[in-house]
Amino acid sequence: MTSIYTKNDFSNHQWNRFYLIEEQKLFYCKIPKVGSTTMLKWLLMTYCIKNKIKNCTRFSQNEIHEVNYIKTYEKSFINLNSINNMEGVQKILIVRHPAERIVSAYLNKFIYETKRVGKSPHYVQQVRQALTGYPEEFVTFEQFVSYLINNSQKASQFNEHWALMSDLCLPGYINYKIIYLEQLDEFMQHLFKIYGLTEKGMFWIKDVTHKTNSVDYVSKYFLNLTTEMKYAFYNLYKNDHLYFGFKPYL
Repeated sequence: MTSIYTKNDFSNHQWNRFYLIEEQKLFYCKIPKVGSTTMLKWLLMTYCIKNKIKNCTRFSQNEIHEVNYIKTYEKSFINLNSINNMEGVQKILIVRHPAERIVSAYLNKFIYETKRVGKSPHYVQQVRQALTGYPEEFVTFEQFVSYLINNSQKASQFNEHWALMSDLCLPGYINYKIIYLEQLDEFMQHLFKIYGLTEKGMFWIKDVTHKTNSVDYVSKYFLNLTTEMKYAFYNLYKNDHLYFGFKPYL
């Protein structure tokens, strides 16, 4: 895949989103709001099976992303050439349409999680504060998109839930096998057969309690955006559209 970038500074890149599962010869880059909880559940389950650890299903949704059970890469230990030169290792990247991902992030972080916990995450509070002057004030989807567009010059500093997928996982430099989110169930079934997971384990992995069904909401939410905002959104996430062949919602 040809790189769209002319240059890139990797000095501050978040290398801890890269996972190497040596036993399964699998390299995975985690992108929030793109099946990451499902994938991390599978990684944890295979780790538990290999090491004969019981009760892996006790971990909550949030704990899944914090459990230190597989190797993550730190910048000082890896470079891009070493990733691409891994023999026999399948490099996986799961992606979804940028519009669907942003709607999912908005619904999950600005609506559902705030209701469930009673308080917004700090990075959501920062957006609310910037838009309304109050850290817990309600923000519409249109306001959220306006915030992203108005801060497009700082896109490299976006929170990972709405940062560009191409910025997070560097597909112009790493030779990934691209899996679209709608293909994830089929891919997981393939993994289940290979590694012999139990029916209980498969149910736990595929049970994502905070599923937002954002595909059903994209047209509804984007319908309220002006044509100018839709084009600005596309330009902001243009690299993701071009890298992965997505058509814009215009």
